[in-house]
Amino acid sequence: MERCTYRQRVGRSVRAVVGLALLLAFRAHPAPADESPVLQEVVVSAEAPPPEPTETPERTAAVTVIPAESFQEKATSVPEVLEQSVGLTIRRFGGLGAFSTASIRGSTAQQVAVLLDGVPLAGPGTGLVNLGDLPLGDVERIEVYRGASPLRLRSPAIGGVINIVTRKAKQGWNARADATYGSFDTLDTRGVVSWKGDRLGLLVSGSYTSSDGDFEFLDDNGTRANPDDDETTTRRNNAFYARNLLAKFSWEPSPVLRLELSDDYFDKREGVPGIGSNQSDTARLRTYRNVLSVRAVRDEFLSENLGAELFLHRIDETTAFLDPLGEIGVGRQDNVNETVGWGADGMLTYYWGEHQVLTLLGAYRNERAESRDELAEPAEGDTQERTTYQAGVEDEVYLLDDRLVLVPQVLYTFLDHEFGGRAPFSWKELPSPDDRGYWTYRLGLSYQPRPWIKVRANAARAYRFPTLTELFGDRGTVIGNPELVPERGVNWDLGVAVDPVWPAGRVHLEAAYFQSRTDDLILFEQTSQRTVRATNVSSAWVWGLETAWSLEVTRRLAVSGNYTFQHTENTSDIPYYRGNQLPARPEHELFNRLELLFGWGKVFHELSWTSGNYLDAANFEKAETRRIHNLGLSVQPGRGLTVTFELKNLTDEQVSDALGFPLPGRSYYVTVSAQL
Repeated sequence: MERCTYRQRVGRSVRAVVGLALLLAFRAHPAPADESPVLQEVVVSAEAPPPEPTETPERTAAVTVIPAESFQEKATSVPEVLEQSVGLTIRRFGGLGAFSTASIRGSTAQQVAVLLDGVPLAGPGTGLVNLGDLPLGDVERIEVYRGASPLRLRSPAIGGVINIVTRKAKQGWNARADATYGSFDTLDTRGVVSWKGDRLGLLVSGSYTSSDGDFEFLDDNGTRANPDDDETTTRRNNAFYARNLLAKFSWEPSPVLRLELSDDYFDKREGVPGIGSNQSDTARLRTYRNVLSVRAVRDEFLSENLGAELFLHRIDETTAFLDPLGEIGVGRQDNVNETVGWGADGMLTYYWGEHQVLTLLGAYRNERAESRDELAEPAEGDTQERTTYQAGVEDEVYLLDDRLVLVPQVLYTFLDHEFGGRAPFSWKELPSPDDRGYWTYRLGLSYQPRPWIKVRANAARAYRFPTLTELFGDRGTVIGNPELVPERGVNWDLGVAVDPVWPAGRVHLEAAYFQSRTDDLILFEQTSQRTVRATNVSSAWVWGLETAWSLEVTRRLAVSGNYTFQHTENTSDIPYYRGNQLPARPEHELFNRLELLFGWGKVFHELSWTSGNYLDAANFEKAETRRIHNLGLSVQPGRGLTVTFELKNLTDEQVSDALGFPLPGRSYYVTVSAQL
């Protein structure tokens, strides 16, 4: 079969998605000048004019919205921003730019869906997203849904959803630039320029980040029980650089129609140092990703009470891992993994009277993964393909003068697999799994008995579908298991948020209880000295308590933070795992930020405290209690100019989230931000 180049594939995709989006444009007709779109009149209980409905966080879900204003003037990254959020645990395999994953309320990383403007980033091969590869310069806000999520995100994830929302052009000309320099020769530059007129809008955002990553750490030489051979050494082969470019074009041909074209490009090259006690000197990894999307939103489609949205997207991702000396894994490696996924989503929103909003969703997604061994003569590889069809309905009902909101949701997902290849060390062809459909249910509730108090509750059943690697295996390490069934999860939560009157300023307090049960968890079992096989052998139970606070004590003193307690238990039938705490899910996590505000700027202190954490499933390796202190000073020497000085890990704690992968100790950074 003739192979298309990347340029040809993207060219075809652009023509296809633009053509389909313009179908809606030709149906546009202007609304009368004295009429407002019905879209703006639905949510009568909103405290402020809401953003577009496709971007409004769901009203009943346990959701945290992190705006760019809270982090854009700091030296930070997506993993660092997320780990300060309630209910989240971030597992980092090194410093800035290192592989990082998220757990929400005790979930696995694969049970968390990570989206970029609604586009799923997890490839079908591993189902994991490296949060360290997500640039912050493009971000307008981050939405974190803990547990249940709205239908528009199309992600029936057991743990929850992290949706990265990128910037949009604002009215007139706007420009911003941020530059950070600090320890380990770290450089992070970000810039954005945008213009928006009455009908057209254009935004260009870019970033460049690099670091030597040569921090010192305590090396135990692989003998944790023997401190006599411990020594302080330097992390080697840990340098990286990453480039990112985001371009957006928007057009509003009429007051009821909006079109947006977006392309997000990311390229990263890095060393792969391996574990701390046996570092690699030559292993390299290159990651390339491009996300292209077209969105068309029409407020009045066939009827003034009916809104329509068409969302077309394509993602291309390539990773190339080179280990010429066989320093990581078994033997020399030169592997290239390519993933191409594209989808088409259609959504209808019907405003049924003044107190009900009905949403219908239809979605299609095709994912194709190809893995090649470039050392083979000739290069060989296998191709796997997955097609997903989804149909769902969600009803948002407002009762009791809009103080009570009920949101029932039903989503049906059908999977179709195709596989070309054979089992490792065999000429036998692997069969494809049976095509099956799955129902997902969710019910959300929000009740506001008083203007300053709100109660939320959610219950949901969700799935985590096996990855293509788990189903079909790879060229030699993983044996495929087409008989795998999806992981099944049931979760619920109950929470309350209060905003009492406080003479000094705003006060916000919230607390929530959550519980989840997951069955048919997929684990890898050793089948020989060289191979493993994924099987449905495990289950888990999690319950916990989340609390968060934000308090303006005085006009010059502000306190904010959160605390999460979670009890996790492995309930599988495996004797040496049953009853154990799940690894990398701490019992206690606390984050607190204290700010002293002045006319010229502010001084801040951040504390991250973690306790009760095991690093392995057998619970042999318990991490020590972690206390990380950060100090910062932010000054505003001129209009639109801010300079921030930060000292991170003030006490130089030697910590790690995973065995053999140390995190940096004390470090400093200076950030200059200019709003033009």
